[in-house]
Amino acid sequence: RSEAAGRIVHAFFGFCDIRNFTDLTEVLQKDVVKVVNKIASLVHTAVTDCHGAPNKNIGDAFLLVWRPKGGVGVRDVADAALRSYIRTIYEITASPELARWASHPDIQARLPGFHVRMGFG
Repeated sequence: RSEAAGRIVHAFFGFCDIRNFTDLTEVLQKDVVKVVNKIASLVHTAVTDCHGAPNKNIGDAFLLVWRPKGGVGVRDVADAALRSYIRTIYEITASPELARWASHPDIQARLPGFHVRMGFG
């Protein structure tokens, strides 16, 4: 048991995940890591460019954090977190590489009309 005093830290935590990940994994097998890595690159870039930090990735899920620091106010950090989500959605939608994976015949046979999507919270 620690007797050290703690301190309150204000932060915003976000979570996002790749939709239909189980289906993607079953169809793409080992190649699913290429899709995850591309999405991770887009998520991580959007979050760090918006003053946040990717905290943890587990499979299809990403834990993200934004902390007010260096004179940046709470509202500005909250806005930055939302901007990073919007940017991630845009970048995923605009990615030719992800569009190619989504159009894979076996994926389309299993999930007609599939396109890469994320859930956010």
